[in-house]
Amino acid sequence: METLGTIRLPGAGRSTDAALHLADIWHQKGERVLLVDLDPLGRASRSLGLERALPGTAADVLFGRRSLAAATHVLADGLDLVPASRLLAAFEAFAARDVLVAKRFGLALAGVAHRYDRALLFTPPEGGAALFTTALSVADAALLFVEPASFGFREVEGCVRRIRAAADGRPLPLWMAALGLSERSPLSRNFLVGLRARFGRHVLRTVVPDGGGRPSRAGHEPLDALADELHHELSRRLPESLAVGARRRDRVVRSEVPVLSAWTP
Repeated sequence: METLGTIRLPGAGRSTDAALHLADIWHQKGERVLLVDLDPLGRASRSLGLERALPGTAADVLFGRRSLAAATHVLADGLDLVPASRLLAAFEAFAARDVLVAKRFGLALAGVAHRYDRALLFTPPEGGAALFTTALSVADAALLFVEPASFGFREVEGCVRRIRAAADGRPLPLWMAALGLSERSPLSRNFLVGLRARFGRHVLRTVVPDGGGRPSRAGHEPLDALADELHHELSRRLPESLAVGARRRDRVVRSEVPVLSAWTP
């Protein structure tokens, strides 16, 4: 199972929709996909129509109340979701007293890896440093959505530093997907040129135009192309990272990480 951490910055309104559409495209192509919403505001869960509280959430998994399998909800055959909860906002305090929570979360994902081809982790865009770090510490790769209307290069560079810090020296492949660009706008063209000049091979070739992150027929083709390009990059660059991750998980299992009793925020 390939685990992809999806990242959006504050104000990036199209990113959650784009990530969900990528998951839907992969699912329609026959892949088994698991969505894990680690955003306390539950943007991905709400976009899927899950407004009410569910018996089993990502907070229950992280706090030791339920297994990952017990917190998984079926959206369609081969497409499952571990929904968010507002209790995720208390994760900062929890992580401060439990340094092994990220390792246990990684083992939880490894325990269901045989059920899925791909897992998408939705990280919180603002605050939630511990959630951000926990998600990326168990991810095999990271996808950062970049929207020129929402932020500039300084914010992107700051997020890249956070991603590298969360990887903690591990070779974590990182890609950037440009959303909301207008082909007629000189500002959009200049932004894309500057993005590629600064980050080079990390920027995917496929650009999703303004409106392409929405479920419209006009915007679906760029997302199809983006899904195909990302699938190719994952297939090309992940084997080494997956091998490193597997070795780390093996070391964690051998060290017998203690199971924390259920914690109530």
